[in-house]
Amino acid sequence: MSADTIIFLHIPKTGGRSLQNILLRRYSKDEAIVNAHGRLDEIAAWPEERKRRIRYLQGHFIYGAHAVLPQQCRYITMLREPVDRVVSHYYYIRRSVNHPLNKIVNDNNMSLDEYVTSGVCEEVSNDQARLVGGVSRDAMVDQEEMLRLAKQHIDEAFIVAGLMERFDETLLLLRKRLGLKNLFYGVRNQTLGRPVKEQLSSRTVASISERNYADIELYRYASKKFEQQIEQAGPAFGRDVQRFQRINHPYSSLFHLVRSVKNKMVGGL
Repeated sequence: MSADTIIFLHIPKTGGRSLQNILLRRYSKDEAIVNAHGRLDEIAAWPEERKRRIRYLQGHFIYGAHAVLPQQCRYITMLREPVDRVVSHYYYIRRSVNHPLNKIVNDNNMSLDEYVTSGVCEEVSNDQARLVGGVSRDAMVDQEEMLRLAKQHIDEAFIVAGLMERFDETLLLLRKRLGLKNLFYGVRNQTLGRPVKEQLSSRTVASISERNYADIELYRYASKKFEQQIEQAGPAFGRDVQRFQRINHPYSSLFHLVRSVKNKMVGGL
């Protein structure tokens, strides 16, 4: 079990909200800081004693947040298949009326392909490699260097770089390393009613892939490392995952039922 302060580098649209809610069960309110992006300068100015009480720090920031804390820190994150992440991002913006890009996309009736190629959003181009690599948006860093930095950080500083598509396995790897106890969950903040990668045109897939070379290569690299961690966990790991899924299924079903009823009630107002 890690005794270090855990920094959750939360990449948007990778299932991070669900993971965050599980991780927060391990910490008291005084130990955890969520949505710390935009607050790192403030935290850096805190007295050292107050900073040392932080056991969990989470936010949409780039790698490097550990520099504001005096104690030993280790990172975790979730990655997602890059094309699927961009698709999810687009449909999330289309339905999120409070998002600053919602009006631009909907008023112009932008297609997914137009959205990706328009340049209105930088988050659809290598954002996973950029965040994990610790590269700011205005940095003059090419894709290869960004990818090299991201791989290096995963190797040196991350306890687990999980995969959204293998969420349950990620949870059980984290349970072993962090001593998590209550892992039960229902999926939150999910973008519903949108096509999957296999339903996209080859042109759209090519357009997204062209702009996410570093993300695609990072996902492949992280997937191999993920497999190695599972192999190291031993043959019982697969049985543990299946057992957890059986137990979590009724919890997840109840969560979705409550969510559906709530959405219908809100929609009927």
